[in-house]
Amino acid sequence: MVRILVCYIPKQIGNLTMLRTLYIDSNNLTGNISSSIFNVSSLEFIYLGDNNLSGSLPANLDNLLNLQVLSVKSNNIIGSIPKQVGNLTSLLFLDLGDNKLTGELPKELGNLAELELLATPFNDFLTGPIHFSIFNLSNLTILDLQQNHFSGEIPTSIINASQIIAIELNRNSFTGPIPDFGNLRQLEDLRLWENNLTGAELPNQELGFLSSLTNCPNLNWLDISNNPMMNGILPASIGNLSTSLVTFSASNCSIRGIIPPEIGNLRNLQALDLSKNQLTGSIPTTIGNLRNLQALDLSKNQLTRSIPTTMGKLNLLGKLYLYDNQLQGYIPHQLCQNSTLVELELSLNELTGSIPDCLGDIKSLQRVSFASNKMNSTLPSNFLNLPKLIDLDLFSNYLSGQIPDQIASLIAITYLDLSFNKFSGSVPKSIGNCENLVYLGLSNNSFEGVLPQSLGNIKKLEVLNLNQNDFQGIIPTTFSKGCSLKSLNLNDNKLEGTLPQSLYNCQSLQVLDIGNNRIQDTFPVWMENLTDFRVLILRSNNFSGTISSLTSKPRLPFSNLQVFDISHNAFIGNLPYRYLMNFKAMMKVQKNHRVFYTESFILTVKGLDLEYERILTTTIDMSSNRFSGSIPNSIGSLNSLISLNLSHNCLTGGIPASLGNITELESLDLSSNQLEGKIPTELTKLTFLSTVNFSMNNLSGKIPQSSGQFPTFDNKSYVGNSGLCGFPLTRKCEEPLPSEMLEEGDHDYGILEGFCWQAVVSGYGCGFVIGVTVGCVILGYGRPKWLLEWIYRFYRIKMRSSRGNVTPQRRRR
Repeated sequence: MVRILVCYIPKQIGNLTMLRTLYIDSNNLTGNISSSIFNVSSLEFIYLGDNNLSGSLPANLDNLLNLQVLSVKSNNIIGSIPKQVGNLTSLLFLDLGDNKLTGELPKELGNLAELELLATPFNDFLTGPIHFSIFNLSNLTILDLQQNHFSGEIPTSIINASQIIAIELNRNSFTGPIPDFGNLRQLEDLRLWENNLTGAELPNQELGFLSSLTNCPNLNWLDISNNPMMNGILPASIGNLSTSLVTFSASNCSIRGIIPPEIGNLRNLQALDLSKNQLTGSIPTTIGNLRNLQALDLSKNQLTRSIPTTMGKLNLLGKLYLYDNQLQGYIPHQLCQNSTLVELELSLNELTGSIPDCLGDIKSLQRVSFASNKMNSTLPSNFLNLPKLIDLDLFSNYLSGQIPDQIASLIAITYLDLSFNKFSGSVPKSIGNCENLVYLGLSNNSFEGVLPQSLGNIKKLEVLNLNQNDFQGIIPTTFSKGCSLKSLNLNDNKLEGTLPQSLYNCQSLQVLDIGNNRIQDTFPVWMENLTDFRVLILRSNNFSGTISSLTSKPRLPFSNLQVFDISHNAFIGNLPYRYLMNFKAMMKVQKNHRVFYTESFILTVKGLDLEYERILTTTIDMSSNRFSGSIPNSIGSLNSLISLNLSHNCLTGGIPASLGNITELESLDLSSNQLEGKIPTELTKLTFLSTVNFSMNNLSGKIPQSSGQFPTFDNKSYVGNSGLCGFPLTRKCEEPLPSEMLEEGDHDYGILEGFCWQAVVSGYGCGFVIGVTVGCVILGYGRPKWLLEWIYRFYRIKMRSSRGNVTPQRRRR
């Protein structure tokens, strides 16, 4: 057969009146399909597949009464299938797959009595139900309608296609029950996955269609997965399916009950997938009869008891997925007999005991996960002698001991997670030899000592999580150019020194969390130019000084930052106005583009240390520093901010009304400052605000009222502001204040004026104990007026006696 190499179909082909075959497959044909082709009545075979043809199918194709094959697959054909196709009564082969056809399948296709192959896959816009006449085609052997938008029930007339070999209806929107395919004795391939088909009317009924398939002796491929309305239980008759069956997949079908032991009769099965169902009971020991099995997936069920030792007989098994069940007991050593094992996933179970040392003898292993179990051994050195191991996930167990130096033998390792265990000792320097490492998680252990400088030399490393350990010394300074690091989490250790500026070489850095350490440094202004930077957490360290920009100022410093936490340090001076004006990622950011950063922290409750996690998203926390000056109006432009905390500083001036523009704000804390004036009524527009704290300031006036969130805030949100009135406080705004309290300059009873909260705490010594006691009474009982007046009068007498009974004059501001 001659291949014609052209870039378009010449109209002159219509003059070749004796032409029988037109084969122009797999070229670079463009343009529309010329209608002149379909004037050549002698044509019997047309192959135009795998080109770039566009336009629609010509309506005059019914001129080709002798046409036996029409293939225009893998083009850009649009429009609907002409109903004239039903006149091609000699047609044997019709392939219109992988185009952009629309509309329905014309019922006239049911006239093609000789048709053996009908294929319209990957036309995502073909819609509607399928006319029953199409399934009356008695000579049809292959029906491929996958990945369209067909809906309705599968017509029961399909049983009339007695010669059919393959049915592929997957990735559509078919509903209703699966027909009885028992009459299709020639059926070899049945793919119905990813629809909305049902199987049993009641949850405890058997899936009857599976029993009917036992009449199909040639069936070798059965895939009904991702039909979540299937329901029902697996019948024992599943063991009577064809001995030719190679693949059986029923994942995500809401199947209940047990795995029938009879499944062990399918001795030629190579792939079995029953994952994401509601299967209970134990894994039947008869699984060991499936000696040809290469992939077994029983994950995400409710299977219990132990892993059967008979799995050691599966000598060809390459992939074993049993994760997310309730399996108990030890990992059987018999698994080590599966010398072809490549992936072993046993995470999210209740497995105990040790990691079998013999697994180190399976040199084919590439992925191993025992995460989230109760395993309590050390890490066997032989287990680390796997040259092909790529992923090793031992997250959240009770594993202990040290990391052996043999870790360097994992030359192919890319993912290593030992987090949330009881490992101790130091991290071996040899870990720097794992040059392919992309993810390293050692968090929440008891590691100690100095961090190896070799960690900074791993060029491909993207995520380094070492938080919540006892590491000491300095952060590695060896991050060089070409560094791939995206996330560095060193939170909650005992690290000292300064933040290494070599991190600037990691231009892809997105997350830096060094909170809860002993770092002594100034603010890292040199990070301003990291364009992908999203999360900066410096909280609870010894950072100090003012925050000023670089001399050569970038146009948009920290433009992608969404979490900015520098709380609990010793920063002074004004708030970093320039940064607050340029946090572009906090302005009109779409919810699906937000960063969600999970931070672990410990909370002591009744003497017990409980671990919690908080999710930080679009957050600014500059609390517990020594910032002074006013809150800039520009902060209102950060209208996608979720949480803002400026508490425990020395901020003065009023609360900006522009805060009312931050429409996504859920948490606002301005407590323990020297803010004055009224609470802006604009804040009542913040409909998502669930937490607010204005306490311990010099605010005055009426608390804004609204039908929104403000009436839900209690006294604790406003305590320590002598001039505030209105609900929820007991002081009514029309009630005149005592004459002495109206004297100018006596804000907050004249006690704390001129001091920020740190100075008060450090200056009163043993009086702090009394102050805390009184404060607890005030907070606990809604700031009773009699107690405040008593305190006020007591201190007023003391002040007058110390000043010679001279009333203090108004202070110039």
